[in-house]
Amino acid sequence: MFGSNSNRQGSYCFLLTMQPKHNPKSPVPPEVIYSAGTITPSVGTTRFDVMNSLVEQLVKRLPFLRDGVVLGFSLEPNDLFL
Repeated sequence: MFGSNSNRQGSYCFLLTMQPKHNPKSPVPPEVIYSAGTITPSVGTTRFDVMNSLVEQLVKRLPFLRDGVVLGFSLEPNDLFL
């Protein structure tokens, strides 16, 4: 059904959602920001290590998330075993 491109993807698929700290002076509530993709962690890397690394990368790209909160994090093997 779909072409195989697993050689270009990481071994795990992730989804990370964050919400920036609310500014009480803003009449608009903070938006939820998400990042999704694939990653191949080094041997010995934990889920917590991966999450912290992804949060750090997202904060570097979007500095307003610096004091934000992680709403959700998913890290699953990037296989369907069909």
